[in-house]
Amino acid sequence: MCGERGTELIKLPVGKQKLSWRNRLWAELMASVAIAMAAAFCLYMGIHTAAYDWIDRTQSTQEAYARQLTRSEESLRQYIRDKDIVLSDLSPLDEWVDREAYVAMVIYRSGRVIYSSYPYDVENVTISEEEAAETEVMPVSDDSTYTFTFADGTASVLLMPFYEYRYYQWADRISVICGFLLFITVFLHLIQKKTSYIELLKKELQILEGGQMEYAVSVKGSDELGELAEGINRMRISILEREQKEAEARQANQELVTAIEAGTFPSHVFAGISGIPGRGGDGGCCPAEAFYRHQQEEGHADQGDVRPSV
Repeated sequence: MCGERGTELIKLPVGKQKLSWRNRLWAELMASVAIAMAAAFCLYMGIHTAAYDWIDRTQSTQEAYARQLTRSEESLRQYIRDKDIVLSDLSPLDEWVDREAYVAMVIYRSGRVIYSSYPYDVENVTISEEEAAETEVMPVSDDSTYTFTFADGTASVLLMPFYEYRYYQWADRISVICGFLLFITVFLHLIQKKTSYIELLKKELQILEGGQMEYAVSVKGSDELGELAEGINRMRISILEREQKEAEARQANQELVTAIEAGTFPSHVFAGISGIPGRGGDGGCCPAEAFYRHQQEEGHADQGDVRPSV
């Protein structure tokens, strides 16, 4: 390069220091997951607690249990009449138990359990009514034990409805679904900020590709994406500075050529020259400076009389 200025390097702005783990994308992703999970858990607990409180106040009361018991008794009596069920074959009752789902039933006759919706073998279960009142196998109570008439006789039927558990199950399902939906919503909202920024960087890079190097890339955040955007801006500024210096060098070169053709060498032309490659000789200085000193040595002080050919 010509002269000392021609050897100067463009100094780029110093980049950011190494990112801490808090500013890493993976850390932000984990934080987004944690925030979404916390929000989902709070919603789940809120709905779950409120629903269980409502069920306890409205469906787990004595009045509600009495209504459920009456409903179960009427439904079973109607089913026995419609199916003409006999005590010797109580297997059709399985259909009623499956349909009701939230009613437990034990049928006993002469102190012997002959049918139970509980999953145990009733063939060898023999128990007196007095003992039955104190056992978990057949918890008899005056309020829930009825005498039912079958096609071939009568038997005692113990009904134990627990319809409130249906509401508990629905409360659990709704709580989980709402919590999951909130988790997805919050997580996608937090991730969408990053994905939208990536889309913005993509559009801005297309602008730079079009040659508009003066366009500054948006810098958002202090993570890898923000660092990438700052790096692009530093590269853009470097290119602009290099293009500016090249333009100045071309302009100075053109002024030199014009001055040589006109035989005039104004001092500001030499002062503005940088980056014109030397061709050796006279200490490696610019050709114009070497030519000018050579003319002075020849005694041609009047530059207007000099008409060098290029």
